[in-house]
Amino acid sequence: MEPYEQEQWKELDQRLAEGEKKLLATANLVRAGIPMVVSQQMRIDALIDSDTRLYGRIQELTEQVTHLAGSVQKLVDSWKAGGNGAH
Repeated sequence: MEPYEQEQWKELDQRLAEGEKKLLATANLVRAGIPMVVSQQMRIDALIDSDTRLYGRIQELTEQVTHLAGSVQKLVDSWKAGGNGAH
């Protein structure tokens, strides 16, 4: 093999070794990152569920307050009309 060919093979081996190092580093990042992504997604899902339940509860409370306000208004109106026996 000619010296030029030997040099070309040596350079190719070096580039392949560098590429392998980069691939291994990337694989390690992926291995470490996947559990983190799963954990974050679980947290996001829990927050969405909590937000949904909170929104539902706020809707229920809003309806109850609206109903209470209507009842209080009817009571006040009956007092103004004198329907409770007051003079």
